[in-house]
Amino acid sequence: MTLESIRTLKPAEVGGRIARKGFEYQDHIAVKFLLDILSGKPISEIWIEGEDDIVLLYPNGKNCIVEMVQVKSNDLDSRWTVPKMYSLELLAKSISRGRCDEQVTYRIITCTDVDPTLSFLKTEISDKARNNTSIPSLIKTHKSKLALIPANLKGENVSDWFSKCVWQVNSKLEGLRAENIIYLEKCLHEKYNLILAPDQKIEIYQKLLSFTSSAGVGDNKHHFTDDEIIAMFDKMMAELAAPLKGTEKLKKKLAAAKLPKGTLEAAKEFRWQFEMEVMNHNFYGQSQINLSKNRIHILIQDLKLAYDNGDKFDIDGKFFPITSDSQFHKYCWDQVKILALELHISEEIALGCMYDNANRCTHRFTKASI
Repeated sequence: MTLESIRTLKPAEVGGRIARKGFEYQDHIAVKFLLDILSGKPISEIWIEGEDDIVLLYPNGKNCIVEMVQVKSNDLDSRWTVPKMYSLELLAKSISRGRCDEQVTYRIITCTDVDPTLSFLKTEISDKARNNTSIPSLIKTHKSKLALIPANLKGENVSDWFSKCVWQVNSKLEGLRAENIIYLEKCLHEKYNLILAPDQKIEIYQKLLSFTSSAGVGDNKHHFTDDEIIAMFDKMMAELAAPLKGTEKLKKKLAAAKLPKGTLEAAKEFRWQFEMEVMNHNFYGQSQINLSKNRIHILIQDLKLAYDNGDKFDIDGKFFPITSDSQFHKYCWDQVKILALELHISEEIALGCMYDNANRCTHRFTKASI
């Protein structure tokens, strides 16, 4: 039977590419692979929501090796076992992905560890320490269930799958995000000789997360070469290294949020009042201004991350999602004014601080995008 190349094969499922709701963990895993590309690992292409959750292509002479990656965020109350793999259809689904002409390997990524009988899967296939000798006895032990799983179109059975699969155990969502940000910092330092401020690292990470979460949704492009990924990083770093003068960055950010022209004029006025106070301390001491700057910066950074993540916001004692950039701008405006009362500074100075953050730093009134 002649099989199609992965490049012309129509995905077995398209449900995952209609929307990305509920795919947070997978999106963070995809970001990690983007960072692998940046760090120089030999991934020639990454496909998000293609034939599998994530598909990685590795150079192999004139051809490539295709790695089918399944990501499971299930926080199980006990370790993964063969019966669980069977009952949750993980095995059958992964094996079925072996249906293209190229050489295929498999990777399962979970935040729950495997049973000791499956621990050999945690060693990379290319590692000399990899030991597949327990596969026959493993299959014999679970023969009643594994015999029901058919071979894939390449003729590979359960035994072949075990010998070609790697099981990668990662941290849960928050831990994975923290590890990725540290990895991002390391990659950027090695590639661009840059050390970024904390909010800059978070902003870049949010942009990468936006990239992976939107890839493959609807008609959006879902496959990218290593050169395209590197070019994307180059563009972000170039923008970071060449800040706009005056209030041009603020103007662009307010325009991106589709706010009326009057908002820009008010923002510029508030920012000017804030800058005058920072320089001259006409009304407030230096320590009070510094404290206010830090508190406002933390507040709006938290609000921005919540907006990116689609969290609900406390509006008059009830929690609702914010569905537009103008609504988010209004919410930031209101929350900064509330904080101004607590800090005992004027609303104008507090709002000026918010707009100064938008002009100089990473605050914005739109969701993250590249």
